[in-house]
Amino acid sequence: ARKLQEEDQGTAEFGVTPFSDLSEDEFLSLYAPRFRMPSGWANQTARVPEGPLLRQTCDWRKRRAVTPVKNQGSCRSCWAFAAVGNVESLWFLRSGDRLVSLSVQELLDCGRCGNGCEGGYTWDAFLTVLSNRGLAREEDYPYKAQVRPGRCRAQKFRAAWIHDFLMLPRDEQYMARYVADNGPITVTINMALLQLYVGGVLHPTRSNCDPDLLNHSVLLVGFGFGDTSAPSLPPPPSLDGGYPHWILKNSWGPKWGEEGYFRLHRGNNACGIAKYPVTAVVKGQRSSVSCSP
Repeated sequence: ARKLQEEDQGTAEFGVTPFSDLSEDEFLSLYAPRFRMPSGWANQTARVPEGPLLRQTCDWRKRRAVTPVKNQGSCRSCWAFAAVGNVESLWFLRSGDRLVSLSVQELLDCGRCGNGCEGGYTWDAFLTVLSNRGLAREEDYPYKAQVRPGRCRAQKFRAAWIHDFLMLPRDEQYMARYVADNGPITVTINMALLQLYVGGVLHPTRSNCDPDLLNHSVLLVGFGFGDTSAPSLPPPPSLDGGYPHWILKNSWGPKWGEEGYFRLHRGNNACGIAKYPVTAVVKGQRSSVSCSP
């Protein structure tokens, strides 16, 4: 933790977490997927708009558009939690229905890729939702943290659905505009610094968080500029007095990080955050939405 503290360029604090007793290898064996991310981006479908980012902050939690933090347990199902979190928020924002937790277990039981507890891709999750014509509510199809062959109950309790999904451009300005105008998106990052993360804004170097070694999917729920949660550290050396950062929802329970969330530097592809931004598309009666600052 001391080494991470010395190397961090932001306001992040490292210390005792639910994973402190694990070695780095033990931690990775429990949470890192057993596959490699694809090297290419074959299906980019969104165009980068011109113009500056109009707002400095956006936090979809303040619009009550994000469900409570969940815990994936010993199953490497971060990809499914990130994708389901994306659908939950977009369904609420576009349909006008109340915000409800949807079923991650349905993606594990009914997924296209075999053993979902070995890891997966968020776009495979969206393809499964499209194939099954929707998702059940969590209370109708609860999480078991294991894949159950032959137990798929797709379409039995359909509560929400999507119309498509987009692979967004690898551009953080675009990502911020898209999140502000549409809602949370999924991203996949290098989780090297998360094992001992306690709070604050992570600002890694390439050497301690390789942006090409991606192994953890999370939900990006907003962005900000500044930091107020690490009063023990000196203010950052910038004219604006703050750090541009992303706000990310993890799936390791509310006792980890900042009540289950973490913040990561925005603007230099920290931990590879801009490499695989992906989102579902939900069409509904609300044609436009507005993010709270």
